[in-house]
Amino acid sequence: MAKHEDVLRDRVAPFVDGLEQEGYEASVFGVQDHSIKVAIIEEGRSIGPAVVYYKSSEDTFSIKGHEMRDGSHFDSIKQVFYASEKTDIGPGYHAFVDGSFQNDCIGYGWVVYRDNELQAEDWGTVDQFESMEQVVGELKATVEVLNWCVSEEVDAVDLHYDYEGIEKWAVGDWKTKNALTKRYAN
Repeated sequence: MAKHEDVLRDRVAPFVDGLEQEGYEASVFGVQDHSIKVAIIEEGRSIGPAVVYYKSSEDTFSIKGHEMRDGSHFDSIKQVFYASEKTDIGPGYHAFVDGSFQNDCIGYGWVVYRDNELQAEDWGTVDQFESMEQVVGELKATVEVLNWCVSEEVDAVDLHYDYEGIEKWAVGDWKTKNALTKRYAN
């Protein structure tokens, strides 16, 4: 048995259910100590596996589509993955952001929960900027969700992210070296 197999299987079970609700066929295979693969089929055609990673030191999960044959589905699959995450996150506002780069396309997405209930969500694509690829999506999602919070007069929000630059540029731990990161830090 893999080191974190039980934790990984517990996390992907609602993901598999969510995929099936969206019309995909899904099955788990390839369990490793810190990852698990989910085979995904749409209308009888394999689009390849999504890989779910577990970072035990932080008790966090992420999903990657680098092994998928057809990456055009990855953004919607990733949305299902994060939507399937347990939403017992506590009181107050919580925003989840993510970005992606697949097949020369940069994507972003965000969701906001208040007291464990979905309040808003959005996703889309952005033009490439200084070949920063996925980072552009990560920053776009963060800026968009914070703009939503301002427009809705949200006083405080816990921001959840998987790319450390979201925090490091904002608090000044990382130097801003181009127009995008400077604009983000400001």
